[in-house]
Amino acid sequence: MNKKAIISVCLVIVGSISCIQAQTTAPKDTVLTREMVLEKEYNPTIRDASRVNILPEIKNPAATKAAIEYSNYTLPFTVSPHLEILHANELFTSVKESGKKGYLVAGLATNINIDGDLGYQILNTPKDQLNIFYSHRSANSKIPYVQDDSSQRMKMNDNWGGFTFSHRFDPFTLYAKAKYTYSGFNYYGYSLDIPDGLRLPYPEVDKTINQVDNMVDVNIGVDSGEGNDVNYKVAFDYTRFSQKYAAYEALKGPVEAVGGVNWDVNWNFSGENLFGLEGYFKGINASVKQPENAYYYSGYDNYGQMAFTPYFLFSGDIWKARIGAQAHFFLDHGDVFSVAPDMKFSLYPSSNDEVYLNLTGGITTNNNQYVFYENRYVSPQYRLKDSETPLDAVIGVRNAILNNFWIDIYAGYQIMKDEHFFRPAYPVSGEVATYNALIAGNLPVPDYMDANLFKVGLLAKYNYQDIFELGLNARYNAWDVKYTDQSSALVENPDAWNRPVFEWDLNMAYAFQFPLRLDLSYHMESGRKTYYKEIIKMKNINELNLTATYSFNQTFSVFTRMNNILSQEYDLWYGYPAQGANMLIG
Repeated sequence: MNKKAIISVCLVIVGSISCIQAQTTAPKDTVLTREMVLEKEYNPTIRDASRVNILPEIKNPAATKAAIEYSNYTLPFTVSPHLEILHANELFTSVKESGKKGYLVAGLATNINIDGDLGYQILNTPKDQLNIFYSHRSANSKIPYVQDDSSQRMKMNDNWGGFTFSHRFDPFTLYAKAKYTYSGFNYYGYSLDIPDGLRLPYPEVDKTINQVDNMVDVNIGVDSGEGNDVNYKVAFDYTRFSQKYAAYEALKGPVEAVGGVNWDVNWNFSGENLFGLEGYFKGINASVKQPENAYYYSGYDNYGQMAFTPYFLFSGDIWKARIGAQAHFFLDHGDVFSVAPDMKFSLYPSSNDEVYLNLTGGITTNNNQYVFYENRYVSPQYRLKDSETPLDAVIGVRNAILNNFWIDIYAGYQIMKDEHFFRPAYPVSGEVATYNALIAGNLPVPDYMDANLFKVGLLAKYNYQDIFELGLNARYNAWDVKYTDQSSALVENPDAWNRPVFEWDLNMAYAFQFPLRLDLSYHMESGRKTYYKEIIKMKNINELNLTATYSFNQTFSVFTRMNNILSQEYDLWYGYPAQGANMLIG
């Protein structure tokens, strides 16, 4: 046998041994191997050619799990096991998430306004998320009244901070949120002198005294996510609100705590159709620190609320619907039972269009913490009534006309019971001779009215290649109100105090060649009225703001914000003027 034959035989033997080893040894787990397996198992099906701009159906792969690190800076979404049409107002207008670990914003204004925000992401893994945050807003400046040439120092010191946490267990996600808020401010509102016939025994008003509100929010829950045969969300909530003073410095403020549980459970009973049950239970506990003076307080009570909302979710090729109703029960408080619709319907003639109809309603719990964010200056002696909305009907059309332009036009009709409308109290009433000075001569108090509201609105947004942005939000409101209790009527034909007839916001942004960006915003409200001894037409709100930002790099930038450039004088609430022109650098 010659050399060539011997070499050929040896090569055949070695090749055979290698093939046997390859068949008996597990394949090496490489990126290429995993991608090949996934590509084989991935079998998308598209049921409708008009939906090519959305995610296809995905069959769960049976490949062995591998450690995959997902990016956290792209658009966040959950892959659903069914086709989902992207709403027109979401198309091409979502905001990208930042990949940074935290943020820091600080600014100082000419009238001693201070703004600050701080946040940091301690954990960010596929299983664990932990974020902490803190914010500060303060002001201390003299503001002229709209009513005359006098002025008053306005003081505000708001601080809030807390954390958010979530951990993904195998069948569900556990999450927790907590926030503490401290707010100090003075009642700087305009007030007339008390008439001579009423002056005694009324003490003088001292508007320099600071009110202090303390608020605690805690939320803990579990979430199964979507796409299961049974989906659920259950959360426990607790809030506590306390005030230092009532209307008088020696009269301690109220304390109110609200605790409860809310849930949403749904079952897949036919294809993509779901049956669900939403609901909540709240326990409200209110107290005053000086029970012997309880007659100075109105509306503070201990009671419970419970609501059940059964619903069905249906969907077709170009439509989806939610059909339900909310049944609400008061426990040991006022009317016992009320019902409101919970129905929503959306039709998608094309991938960029939506026609929608919403019929909703329910109870609004006007606890002190909720009202604080609406009007911090409301009298502490009033705990507002809970309001009811038997019907809030809205019909509209959304359309993504271009890839970077969408519009939403809607009209609606809303029916409300015991809706509150704030007006200034005049004159101050009560036996206060034995107490220290009043801390306010202008405390907004609620007028309760049954109201019908017809509304027409427009929302639009245009974005050109992250260079130019234009947004508009405009609405017309036609109010029809009457006093819930005619014995409390101030006038024969009341108005929706302080609510605008027409309101709109215009926002523009232009990003020059990096690193300069300009943001312009304009806010307007017209048609507001109030009652202060007589019906008064309030000055329109016209506020124009401009922000210029210069970025040194992707991490650090400086900005200048010029607020109320037109130096307009107007009231936030009657007698509580807004700040004039000022500039903030940060």
